[in-house]
Amino acid sequence: MNPARPLLVGLLILSTLPAQELSKAERLAVANLCERWDQDNAPGISVAIARGGEIVYAEGFGLAQMEYAIPIDSDTIFHVASVSKQFTAFALVLCEQEGLLDLDDEVHKYVPWLHDFGKAITIRHLLNHTSGIRDQWELLAMSGYRLDDVLTQEHILSLLRNQRELNFEPGSEYMYSNMGFSLAAEVVTAVTGESLDEYCQERIFMPLGMERSHFHQDHRHIVPERAYSYAAKGKDWEKGSLNYANVGATSLFTTAPDLCRWLMNLGTGDVGGEEGIAALTTKGRFNNGKEHNYALGIMVNDYKSARIWHHSGGDAGFRSQALYFPNAELAIAVLSNASNVAPQRIANGIADIVLASQLRAETEDKAEPEQPERESIPIDDATLDRIIGRYTGTGMPEVVVSRKGTLAHIEIVGQGNAELLRQSETEFFVKEAPIIFRFELSADNAEPAKVLVVVQGGTERRGERAADEPEDATAAMAWAGRYYSPELETFYEIVVEEDQIFARHRRHGMIPLKRVGPDLLAGQEFYFLKVLFEREDGEVIGFRLSGGRVQNMKFEKVN
Repeated sequence: MNPARPLLVGLLILSTLPAQELSKAERLAVANLCERWDQDNAPGISVAIARGGEIVYAEGFGLAQMEYAIPIDSDTIFHVASVSKQFTAFALVLCEQEGLLDLDDEVHKYVPWLHDFGKAITIRHLLNHTSGIRDQWELLAMSGYRLDDVLTQEHILSLLRNQRELNFEPGSEYMYSNMGFSLAAEVVTAVTGESLDEYCQERIFMPLGMERSHFHQDHRHIVPERAYSYAAKGKDWEKGSLNYANVGATSLFTTAPDLCRWLMNLGTGDVGGEEGIAALTTKGRFNNGKEHNYALGIMVNDYKSARIWHHSGGDAGFRSQALYFPNAELAIAVLSNASNVAPQRIANGIADIVLASQLRAETEDKAEPEQPERESIPIDDATLDRIIGRYTGTGMPEVVVSRKGTLAHIEIVGQGNAELLRQSETEFFVKEAPIIFRFELSADNAEPAKVLVVVQGGTERRGERAADEPEDATAAMAWAGRYYSPELETFYEIVVEEDQIFARHRRHGMIPLKRVGPDLLAGQEFYFLKVLFEREDGEVIGFRLSGGRVQNMKFEKVN
């Protein structure tokens, strides 16, 4: 323990805010909302609600361990996946308050072994996903790991030490990076001399009374009263194996009430003070000064008329949602061990019940009316013909626009698909996500669109139309061969069999690919979405592999 650090171990801080118990009608409505998961033969959920500074509801539904028919209760411990990130971020906020670092310091100051990418990466870049550092899960998968393998901190740091390129210039874009938070955990250790768990136990968990919480860095560690995760398989269930032994981006083990104790601190500032909470919940900014909604390990948005601070998580079959309404002093935690649970929907439903009158009042008093649901205008056949095609570019997964009857359909390969709706001459949207698809058309609208710009979260990514060329057996054979990535230390073989193309890996087996343009292939695996071959003097010398959160990983042709 750092002797200069304030001694808060064992001190339970009690809020002085008045409790606001749930009414009988509210409790019944919440129970009805969760009733679907109140089963004795299936996994389920744990729900906790805090209002006015005290926990006013904590119940479990379903089974924590199906094998032994152990029910979920308020003390059941869950892996909460990416909800962990706000604790890693807050640990660094506290380190800054102690004078151990500055969030705008370059990361190299504390982890000198990190490659010099030629651009400054700050701690703040790590915490709001603008560092450009590639994502660890995709890198692990690309290098041959399965996500149910034992994945240690050293596995992740070994990959990070080998990286020689970034996804983009730090501060210029937003792209979710779990590896950035694993690196942030290493910064905590570098400046405190303690593991992330040790520091958080001393400075966050114990002061807030989070007695059943810890960062789980040893997958062999026995945790009494923990939940195991399950994946839906038709009408049955199968085990959702999770063997993580890494921290920073994930691996917080906690209960729903403990998580509410943390969320209440966002309102009281008992740990960290007002300045610490403000630092944690202030939206990030790009280099150009434009805001984005990710603060430091936590999202800042509005739900209906109310401001919310929130984050979700999902690993294996675990699903989690932590939600705090600062103006209403309402905290909601929903934790699940079933892959088909949507905890955000449950949390929002609870907010609708508990804040019904406040949400209505805030809506009426709001200075500006809420934005109405976006209205669409018809897409004529000529416009639809001009935008149909495949688009791909640096930093953008393959996007396919097609016709389904009289409707336009869009697919982001490996991520989902939806009906494409038109809101202006060149801009389109989908109901399911806050994304704008802008097509660059010729002045007379006579030619097919050559460029698609995808606008999401303040970031624009450009993709060019892929040429619709007939299959060329000669060109395909030029791609065949063995390729090696020095950064991942792994091989892939491009295999051409008659009219089919595959990428073969010793652990992943055969990955089907399809041609979408000159020297451009597309796949369906999240870590193998786009393969762009590189040539020198007409000869194929390698390819660049992209997934959703890893862009342009270099592979060299070896034979």
